[in-house]
Amino acid sequence: MREIVTVREAVARAKADGLPVSEYALRGWIKAGEVPSRKAGNKILLYYPNLIKYLQCANSDDYTA
Repeated sequence: MREIVTVREAVARAKADGLPVSEYALRGWIKAGEVPSRKAGNKILLYYPNLIKYLQCANSDDYTA
């Protein structure tokens, strides 16, 4: 599988992997700078393993409410 994906491809792949991620949430994380991405023309591209690391809280930034 490709590792560089569009937002929609990332959402579809995450759902296939059993991770409930919405396109709206992912775009918000990208806009906030929480998931690194690059813009290529009209598309936003991201490295799929970075999304997985973010969802696993691999950088120790757990949600604490």
